[in-house]
Amino acid sequence: MGVDQMAAGLSITNSSQDGFGVKPTIGYRVNKEKISAKGGIGGTMTVGLPYNSRYGLRSLEINSNLQGEGHENNLTVARSVNNLMNSNISFANQTFTPDINMPYTNHSYTITIKGGSELFGIDPNLFISGYLTRQFIDKDDRVKVIPAFGYLNFQDAESRPDVLLDFNREKDVDYREKPGMPHIGMPAYTYDVFTITGEGTGGTFRPYRTDIGYVHDNQMKTRDHSGRFSVDLGGGNLAHAG
Repeated sequence: MGVDQMAAGLSITNSSQDGFGVKPTIGYRVNKEKISAKGGIGGTMTVGLPYNSRYGLRSLEINSNLQGEGHENNLTVARSVNNLMNSNISFANQTFTPDINMPYTNHSYTITIKGGSELFGIDPNLFISGYLTRQFIDKDDRVKVIPAFGYLNFQDAESRPDVLLDFNREKDVDYREKPGMPHIGMPAYTYDVFTITGEGTGGTFRPYRTDIGYVHDNQMKTRDHSGRFSVDLGGGNLAHAG
């Protein structure tokens, strides 16, 4: 008689390159009683969720296998099906490089001309109204020279809003107040990776910053020029002008 078993595990790793990692696992083992000549069958299923201090949750790991015993010609034969279900659900979503926005210039004008007459407080009139709206990139804004800073030089851009920083975003969406956004795009650093090649040696490494820091898009301002012109004339026994 076999007994079903529940098991849990915890793996902890720590290194200067990959950071602190924790991998909790939970498993379930099923053992069934042998059934006369047909034998018995059992299996295990394990679920793991690794977490890293530098990368966060990376994936969901699911593994299972099936084992059994049978009888052939009075001999016990063991059969097993390993990796019956081996799945890895990755949380590493595609990132998007932030856009470089160009400053726009908006022109908006409205003209209204109204004429009529006055007759003891009654003002029959006729008016004409029109508007003009235009959006374009001004000639002086068509070429932008923006300093760029990589991962190792972010500290030089802290007091400069009009800079281009080297990072990606999980979702490149615009923030708005109404209707409210449930979350903004999660930034991801684009690290610098160095390669070493030499006689008898070789490999890659990447440096780390000791600060948390923050990243942002380059500052962009739009210009708006708007105006309104209106003429109102009236004549009769009583006159007005506006």
